[in-house]
Amino acid sequence: DASGDFRLPNSGSATLGPTKVDGDFAVGNGVTITVQGTLWITGDMNLGNTCTIQLDPAYGANSGVIVVDGEIGVANGCTLTGSGNPASYIMLLSDKNDPTGNVIRVGNTGVGGVIYYARQGRIGLANGVRLKEVVGYGLNFGNTVVVDYDSGLANTNFSSGPGGGWSVNTWQEVE
Repeated sequence: DASGDFRLPNSGSATLGPTKVDGDFAVGNGVTITVQGTLWITGDMNLGNTCTIQLDPAYGANSGVIVVDGEIGVANGCTLTGSGNPASYIMLLSDKNDPTGNVIRVGNTGVGGVIYYARQGRIGLANGVRLKEVVGYGLNFGNTVVVDYDSGLANTNFSSGPGGGWSVNTWQEVE
């Protein structure tokens, strides 16, 4: 666990996870983060222009998740990808409860194998965003936004990282 905010200046790089960041998570322009396990951020997450957030290749065909209790901001040209395997994705999940505000904001030309999820808030997608999946309480789309829902997403396997895993023991449908 990391106590306090996590900040990485422009053009830096880091390998993280699994870990809890007790505070905000902010990376500058051109930063590369390799995720080796689930990240839990108790504050806000802000990703700089042309950054890269990628799963470690050891994820293989599995996918990973970054859980953020606050808001998520993804700047222009930031790329979020899975492990390099076409069946691997990264999910950015905001758990902030604000049905009238954008709890996830994605800048122009955001791309990658990313799934955005905000069950209690809106997701704002700026002009030219292209992504694999988006799920939110509400969605605000800019011009020329493209969502390429991948038929394989229904069978995506999420992992807590190389060597980790999880399963669903029970579920209930809510109307």
